[in-house]
Amino acid sequence: MAEGVVGTSIRIIFLIFNVLIVISGLGCVGVGIWMHADKDIEAYLTVLRRSPRDHALVSGASLLIAAGFLMVIFAVLGFFSIIKNNKLLLRLYIFLLVIGVTMQLTTGFLLVHFKYDLHRSIQRGMKNDIRNEYDFDNAIGRAWNRVQVRRRCCGAFGSWDYQNSKWWHKENPGVSDPNEALANVPASCCKVNQNYDTDVSRVDTQSPPIKHNKNCQQDAAGRKDGSNFLNGRGCYAALLARAYHYYNALLAIGLTVGFFQFINLGVAIFLAVHMQRALQQEKSGMR
Repeated sequence: MAEGVVGTSIRIIFLIFNVLIVISGLGCVGVGIWMHADKDIEAYLTVLRRSPRDHALVSGASLLIAAGFLMVIFAVLGFFSIIKNNKLLLRLYIFLLVIGVTMQLTTGFLLVHFKYDLHRSIQRGMKNDIRNEYDFDNAIGRAWNRVQVRRRCCGAFGSWDYQNSKWWHKENPGVSDPNEALANVPASCCKVNQNYDTDVSRVDTQSPPIKHNKNCQQDAAGRKDGSNFLNGRGCYAALLARAYHYYNALLAIGLTVGFFQFINLGVAIFLAVHMQRALQQEKSGMR
């Protein structure tokens, strides 16, 4: 009787944790879809790159979706193993769960490494983007334009980041002095007119309604960031707090899911042992 009560209790706990894993998995899928669908998030992740070939953050949304679906599949497999009372399925579930927990631990260590790598590598990557990759209408440029308008920032550290960049020389052929340049910063670095200033989410980031382009360019030449016409801070500072916000959110999701899976792994192992003992007792009783 006691053995039956223990077995039933373990199964109930196992099912509860699998329900929590399903909910967590669907949550990961939802967050991943949101990150894919939100153009601002996509732009932030594109700008916060360590190098032109670094797509780790951008692909993070796809990884979240994939991880979420895998978690749901794992949980369904766990449900079937209990409903069918199938030891083979339960062992397969345990094996897959061990792989999943190992991958999550690895991802967690990578996230911690990324946090400490953020200041050094991201700064260098952002400056390189502006100097060598930015063009107003390419993928990098559209991402930077969106960030600069939405976050009211300019360049990685300031408007001067654009001077002597490939974009700057393209816009000012034959010019070497910023004071003689017609374009020192893209329009997305300039402050928008008063009608849009209170809600920049309405602004077309590829064609922002700026206050005064000539004054903006003159202020950029004189490095007068924060004037009435030029955005006043670099995008690194503007995005840093938001980057940590997303980092902490992802870390919290990972820790929550990892906790559920780790506990459930222990429960599954205990359940497998219990099922094996019950089978042995049943065979002994038949002799």
